[in-house]
Amino acid sequence: MITRNNIIYFLSLITAIWFALTSTFWTYWGALFVSYPFGLISLFLWRWGTKSDVKNQRYKKIKIILLVGFVLSIAVLIGLVITN
Repeated sequence: MITRNNIIYFLSLITAIWFALTSTFWTYWGALFVSYPFGLISLFLWRWGTKSDVKNQRYKKIKIILLVGFVLSIAVLIGLVITN
């Protein structure tokens, strides 16, 4: 059944996965333009979904994906700064 909460959940999940996959593209600061907007959209959808959805336990996956993407992004950025 298609509900507003399911749409919010799946949009948040898709944008979180995109953020995690592209968060390490720091060539020409690409992560700022390709990855981080999707991460912010996913974060806002995640917050909105956890407040409005009764089954908010399913949003734990999205939180973990966003945290992993952010940690990877910062680690790659620090690695690039140290090596250059």
